[in-house]
Order: sequence, then structure tokens, then C-alpha cells
Amino acid sequence: MGSLVYWTMIIVLYQTILITVISYVTLSCQLKPERHELHELTLMKLLYLYDPQACSRIYFYNYTEVRDFKQVFSNIVWPLKNHVAASFRSKLKLWLSLHMFWTIFAFGNMIIVEQPCKFYTALLPFTATGAVMLVVDFIQATVFIKDSRYTRTEGELLMYISDVSAVNLTIMDKKYQTLQSSDDISWIALVMAYASSRGIVQWIINYWMIKDNFFEGLGLYRRFNARRALLNAPKTLDV
Repeated sequence: MGSLVYWTMIIVLYQTILITVISYVTLSCQLKPERHELHELTLMKLLYLYDPQACSRIYFYNYTEVRDFKQVFSNIVWPLKNHVAASFRSKLKLWLSLHMFWTIFAFGNMIIVEQPCKFYTALLPFTATGAVMLVVDFIQATVFIKDSRYTRTEGELLMYISDVSAVNLTIMDKKYQTLQSSDDISWIALVMAYASSRGIVQWIINYWMIKDNFFEGLGLYRRFNARRALLNAPKTLDV
């Protein structure tokens, strides 16, 4: 039991540290698009990691349409608000909160191994929080997969994040209001879906870790109650 609890704490802690770092750099607007970075990284930031309204700074994006390997035109566009990035910020806050609770209960599960109150004060909350996280990961992954349907091209991505129906996208050259491109970039949302499910492998590890901790803790709790019942049983004297 001790070895399982120890490795559980290590696994939970490194995931919590990772999500804390990601949350900090995203929520503090450290991941703003840069001029000389990879084009794909800029698009990922525009889609999920940078909300101009939350960061109080508009980013101007140079949209260049290329057809048949020839440049058709360039235009400057800037989203005033990014509802996709705003939703992602909410997801990060939820993930961070769950990880914090998960770490606290994992630590409690580790330090009160032999105490009878462990099952209700640490193990059950740890198991419940972990189960909620597994469900949340799955739901968030499906949301990212849904996004991939609307972000197949660069033009579709820009229109999707800005919610054109709410007039959140501004285009400098009004003659070219339609943004068209042919390169498939739906993989960006699919990468986020893969990451949100913890690369699948980590998700499976978490599942077995939660399950093993619960059943081993339950077994220990039952053995403790059995010993306590035996000690408290009335003694009879042989005549």
C-alpha cells in the first residue's frame, strides 16, 4: 500500500505542476503571438491561447491567401474577441481547480495511511475528484474534436474564433471580406483533443491508479474494521 500511495503522489504532483505552469502562462497572457514564430504556432495561439479581450490587447494578423502556389492577396485582420480562447481559459480554471483538490486529497491519503478516518476524509474524496477529472478530460476532448470541424482552413479558423455574427472580426481591406484558403489545419484542434485526454496513455494510467488506490484502501478499511470488531467483541469465560 505504501509504494502505491507514494507513486500516486508523484504522478498527481507532476500533473498538477504541469497544469499550473500552463494555466499561469495562458491566463497571464504570456502566450501572445510573436512575429518570427512558426505559422502553425501562431494559429494555435489565435485559436486557444490568446483572447484579446481578456488580455486587453488586440493582435493584428497578416492573412495571406495563396492559390496554386501563387499569392493572391494579403490582408490585415484582427479579432476583437475570441470566444474559443475565452472558453479555453474557463477550461483551464476548471482543470487547475480539480488538480489542486486532487493533490490535497492525494497528500492526505499518503499521510494518514493507517488511520480509520482515511477512507472517508481522503480516499473517497481523492477517488471522486479523480473520477470527475477523467470525465472532464473526455468531455473536453470531444469539444476540441468538434472545433476541428469549423477550423479546417486558416480562413475558417479566423471566422470561427471571432464569431462573425457578433461582428468581432475586423478586416482592413473591405474589398476582401471573404477569407479563403486551402491548407488543412484542423489538426490543431485534434492535437488539443489529444493533449486534453492526457495523451491517452496518461489518462489510462490515471484510471488504473485511481482504481487501485480505491480498492486497496477499501481492503485496508475493511481489515481495520474487522480487527476493531474483534477487539470490541465481548469475551466469554469457559466454565
